[in-house]
Amino acid sequence: FPIPSPQPLTPNPVSLMISGPLRDSYCEEFLVTNQNSDGGWGFHPAAPSAVEATAWALMALLSAPAPADACTRARDWLLHAQLADGSWPAFPGHTQGCWVTSLASRALHLQGGSQNSVERGLHWVLNAWPAEGTLWWRVRRTLFPAREARQDSSLRGWNWTPGTASWVEPTAHALLLLRA
Repeated sequence: FPIPSPQPLTPNPVSLMISGPLRDSYCEEFLVTNQNSDGGWGFHPAAPSAVEATAWALMALLSAPAPADACTRARDWLLHAQLADGSWPAFPGHTQGCWVTSLASRALHLQGGSQNSVERGLHWVLNAWPAEGTLWWRVRRTLFPAREARQDSSLRGWNWTPGTASWVEPTAHALLLLRA
């Protein structure tokens, strides 16, 4: 019997979106317009500034010609949010660093001019050891082996917050920082 000819694919909604310079200028305008007065960005317009949102916005602005003032204000906000141990907390006022240290360090590295802060962040990331790598977790796993799931604790990754198990996404962000 005859083989039907291929039917045209239904247009993907993503392909219907604006692209190229028009998209870039719209995104840049959106970011610059919604930058908070403190220099950071929140997770939606007018939300309090957060390290993750600010790092992503700065990296997006750096990917195309962007207003220098917006990038400088973002850099200054990130530098001010860095903790004394070299890490960044998720939000200003938090006292413990977390996985966003990789994002903030990478954004500042890509912008340039903040080498000391980047190195301090990188040092913190390299010294962050997930809980499953500690002696207590290894002893516990030896004494009480899991019956359902097995995990190779010799594989080191990065975690969302210090003292917890490693996860794929924070590990990916740390590796992108190391590659930068």
